[in-house]
Amino acid sequence: MFSVGDVVVLKSGGPKMTVTYLGDRGVSCSWFKDDQTPTWHEFPAEALTRASAADVEVDSTVLDTLRQTGSFED
Repeated sequence: MFSVGDVVVLKSGGPKMTVTYLGDRGVSCSWFKDDQTPTWHEFPAEALTRASAADVEVDSTVLDTLRQTGSFED
């Protein structure tokens, strides 16, 4: 359904999030709050959908921050 690195959103709306881990109980996602604080949460896969390609921008500073916080591994 999802892969690590996919960009997703909640079906109910919200920020774009990056899938960082696929577990037995859900999908862990990371994103930045409005104040640029990195955060993460685990969601049921059924609550998520892939972000459209037009909505996805790859920003190397975002990936670097996720790597530094341990929220993302290549």
